[in-house]
Amino acid sequence: MAIWAGMGLSDPLYAEAAARSGKTSKTASKQAKTTKTTKAAKPAKTSKTPKKTSKSNKKTRATGAQGNAEIRAKRSELKDIERRLGSLQRDLEKTEAQQTEANRAVAEVEREVSKATRALRQVVSERAEAGRQLAEVETAQHKLEERITARQNELAGWLRQNYLYGAANDIAALLAARDPNQFVRDTYYIERLGRARLELIEGLRADLRLKTEHAQQISSHRVTLARLEDDRRKRQEKQEETYARRREALQKIETTLKTQRERVTALKADEVRLTQVVNTLTKQAAEAQAAAAKRERERANARTRTRKDSVANKGAKTTPNTGRTTEPVVGKNREVPEPTSGSTDFARLRGKLNFPVAGELLGKFGAPRAGQGTAWRGVFIRAANGAEVRAVSSGAVVFSSWLRGYGNLLILDHGGGYLSIYGNNDALFKDVGDTVRTGEAIASVGASGSESESGLYFEIRHRGQAVDPMQWAKLK
Repeated sequence: MAIWAGMGLSDPLYAEAAARSGKTSKTASKQAKTTKTTKAAKPAKTSKTPKKTSKSNKKTRATGAQGNAEIRAKRSELKDIERRLGSLQRDLEKTEAQQTEANRAVAEVEREVSKATRALRQVVSERAEAGRQLAEVETAQHKLEERITARQNELAGWLRQNYLYGAANDIAALLAARDPNQFVRDTYYIERLGRARLELIEGLRADLRLKTEHAQQISSHRVTLARLEDDRRKRQEKQEETYARRREALQKIETTLKTQRERVTALKADEVRLTQVVNTLTKQAAEAQAAAAKRERERANARTRTRKDSVANKGAKTTPNTGRTTEPVVGKNREVPEPTSGSTDFARLRGKLNFPVAGELLGKFGAPRAGQGTAWRGVFIRAANGAEVRAVSSGAVVFSSWLRGYGNLLILDHGGGYLSIYGNNDALFKDVGDTVRTGEAIASVGASGSESESGLYFEIRHRGQAVDPMQWAKLK
């Protein structure tokens, strides 16, 4: 704009020079009729007009040179920004390469978490079984002790009777019998009584041996429980350590990328603004140089165009990004599939299924994802970390591993071309080839696959095409 101001100051000089030139020529023509001396003097006065015009041209050239110097300075600044931007872009590419490597590490960590959770689940199950067996042995031991006590009391009574009346009391009664038939009967009864007492003694001995065996079993079970408890504690600590490493790796990557991308965005904005300034100055200088060689009407038109361009540049605004940053909640599920046996044709379950986990449902099928160019092919169920993910129907596991973007992913084949997909899990409980029942726990909720919040991504597909899960599962 300084160039146009310089030209504005030179405009009156051009007008004054033209006026003086016209006035002098008229005076010279009148005086030419009377005297040659006056005619010679007049051209001497008109010679002042070109001098003033030359001063105006010099001022315009000086203003143009000032504008060119400003353009050179801005271009130098632009090159500096481009150099810094190129360096930052290279750093960003290196960080993104590191992110790829870190993603591999995160994937490995999430696989380890899945294995650790599955092993911990197995240890807890073994511990519960050992506890059940210990309870059974202790119950049997309690009953055995009661039976031993009863037999000891019976044996004590017999010994007390023998002590008081003598061991030959029964024999004396037998010898005193005079009736042969009574003698035979008494002999039979005494024999049976002796066998019963002998069985009592042998049974007591067997119970004492069994009591010793039970005591050994109880001791062994308690040692097993202690070992399983120690194993569970160590696996729990290892799992927590693995979780910490995963969170640290993700946080470090996200922080670095966020900082570098913000710097790249800021430098690009600076580059755009400075480029606009340079282009504007270049255009103004070119227009100023062209306008200096034209007549007053052309210069006025040039000034009008410049003012319009200035107004247009000032009125230009950047349209803010109004993209969605959050997904809408489309429903809330409170019930999950109950464990059942048997199988049903999946095609007949349309509208009768339960969602695999309780929580809020985000994303509408077919609608664009917030901040992305893709559409929803399933739903995201926001749920607590570690919650059980249950199979919506019986089927066979055809995929159970980590997949980029989906984290720990499990896919069930229900037959008839129908698949159910469970993504972003914390741990997978089933392997490829396993058969699962409706309502059986197959995974636990997590935030794998670089998800920012804990939840489950769920899809239903038929012959490879995604279908709306809201038409297959009911909200309760």
